Amino acid sequence: MSGAFFELELAVDVQAEPALPDQLVRLLTLRTLAHTELLTGQIDIGVWFVGPPRMRELNAEHRDQDLATDVLSFPIDEAGLLDPDLPRQLGDVFVCGPYVAEQVANGTSMLPANEQQRGDRTVEQALARCVVHGVLHLCGFDHEPDERAAAIMFALEQIVLDELLGEGLEL
Repeated sequence: MSGAFFELELAVDVQAEPALPDQLVRLLTLRTLAHTELLTGQIDIGVWFVGPPRMRELNAEHRDQDLATDVLSFPIDEAGLLDPDLPRQLGDVFVCGPYVAEQVANGTSMLPANEQQRGDRTVEQALARCVVHGVLHLCGFDHEPDERAAAIMFALEQIVLDELLGEGLEL
């Protein structure tokens, strides 16, 4: 990133609790972007913390699944399709905090790369994983096409979280 211009325009909107503080969302987003090739120019991302009714509505409208879920991502643009002088509108990540909290309480939160492990132990860990997961989707990563794609995405997700935990971030 030497000498490259980079600016993150991040909007965080909390419509339902639990949610993460704006500064933590910014840190998670920046660290995730640092593991991609997108750290140039201006990047705009929105992160929304919503309740189950809104998440269910989004999931039904965009994925034909009439139920709430933990995290959804909606990419807006694709690399190379916009004028390089314009900000990249990566898109929006929606996290359903109450759904995530319920998963943690039940021991069924989004699992790390190794599915033999228990899910995240705290609501904050699970919310952080959802933000990283959602931002990776905005960056073009996807776990659904095949096992290799899933392994790459989940490994990268865990690397970002492990780095932050290794630096003393408490989740």
